[in-house]
Amino acid sequence: IRSAIDGQVTTIGAEEVRQWAVTRKLLSDQADAAILTLTTPKWASAIEGLAGSTKTTTVGAVKEFAEAHGWTVLGFGTTTGSRDALTDAGIDSRTIAKALASPLPTKNGREMWIIDESSLLATRPVNQLLKLARERGVERLVFVGDQRQHLAIEAGSPVRQFLADNLAVAQLTTIRRQQDPELRKVVELTANERIAEAIDLLTEQKRVTAIPNTAARYERIAADYLDAYEAGQRALVISPANDERRALNQAIRERLVAHRYVASLGREHQILIPRDLTPAELRHAPSYHEGDVLYFSRGSKKQGIPKHAYLTVGAVNTEHLSLEKGARDDHLTLRAENGREIRFDPDKLKGVRAYTAESRTIAVGDRLEWREADNQRRIANHQHGTITRLDAQQLEVQFENGRKVSMPLADARKVDLGYASTSHAAQGSTVDRVIVNIDSHRSPDLVNQRQCYVSLSRARLDARIYTDDLERMRRAVARTQEKELALDVVQKPRRQVQQQSHGFRM
Repeated sequence: IRSAIDGQVTTIGAEEVRQWAVTRKLLSDQADAAILTLTTPKWASAIEGLAGSTKTTTVGAVKEFAEAHGWTVLGFGTTTGSRDALTDAGIDSRTIAKALASPLPTKNGREMWIIDESSLLATRPVNQLLKLARERGVERLVFVGDQRQHLAIEAGSPVRQFLADNLAVAQLTTIRRQQDPELRKVVELTANERIAEAIDLLTEQKRVTAIPNTAARYERIAADYLDAYEAGQRALVISPANDERRALNQAIRERLVAHRYVASLGREHQILIPRDLTPAELRHAPSYHEGDVLYFSRGSKKQGIPKHAYLTVGAVNTEHLSLEKGARDDHLTLRAENGREIRFDPDKLKGVRAYTAESRTIAVGDRLEWREADNQRRIANHQHGTITRLDAQQLEVQFENGRKVSMPLADARKVDLGYASTSHAAQGSTVDRVIVNIDSHRSPDLVNQRQCYVSLSRARLDARIYTDDLERMRRAVARTQEKELALDVVQKPRRQVQQQSHGFRM
């Protein structure tokens, strides 16, 4: 990867950009970021900015200058949410996955690519994106993000690797999201890994409450959410684990129903929860459970499975054909809605996703979160909307930008109640009030510095923490969660040899 980001490009004059930045009334760190991005002789550069430091606004301004000087600017989001943020900034954008799977518009002149939420990028898609950019003859790449926030679940942290290898980078260091100076100071401390000081300051501000009993804590969080709702504020509860998220969603919903903000008469609706099976597990019949719902993006004429079909696992069959040879006949019996049964070998077909079916009561007034993107209706992953109309067949939802979408109720299955979210899902969002639930007994993968920073930095007006134990929580949120770079693993023995040869010890 590292060799791929080297290279020289024709530059724009720094003085011209500086004068434009003054006219455009960019703030000092925004102007510096624009100057570096537009004038660096390197093929690739980065804009690293703290949460709420106007990264998207800055790249929107960069796009204006570049297009006025004959460049075409394309945006690439790691998620549908980051794609939409770039689109809102006026940049012609798509997800990285779509860019790698579908042809891009015909190149016409010099081209700049802006890649958002770079901390979430894994090694494989970055390799593919760099290869595509080289083959296309793209003149400039800009990685935009904050390496302090959540990292990719998949292998590698390539942009962090680029930065360690002296990738040209501009820093946006002034946080502008938090309107309360005291809350802004808390976010600045968490961004700089001064977690203990941040928790002390939050405690002094009476924004931390310890409630050991889980049910009582959830009820208090639900009451806090209701207060924000009645004050006309956009609120979001953030909790690290999905089981916590589901329980908090239910507690908040019950309170909203009791106060008649959500209709008391609702409908039972089956939603789909991803099983998160690995590619190897998806091909292995014993990985599945009876009652699982399988989605087929491709379908199979041979097996009579139509494209985009949903079929239920009726039985998991694991049979030995021959004890001597160890031959097996593992397969699934799938059941269609009309009762038809299909014998299916998951090792023979790609494009399958597995879900667990769960029931939710939903009603007019409920807030839903899309847990997967609906590209046909331009609904992003983790986008929220409120139910405005509901009957046995049809659902109408109004999103936060005012757009209303109607759809068959059967098409709204990859959703859940949207009052509470994990911090991974919340990354990239901004709300008025954040209410953070932190169970100090959760693992470091769930509760750590990154989770604390991302959660608190979503808030404009107010952020509060509810925990089971204050002292344990202090230690839990101070834990680090770092991914070791593959290159570091290779270089570590070399460094050890060098240090030992100079008399140093690890």
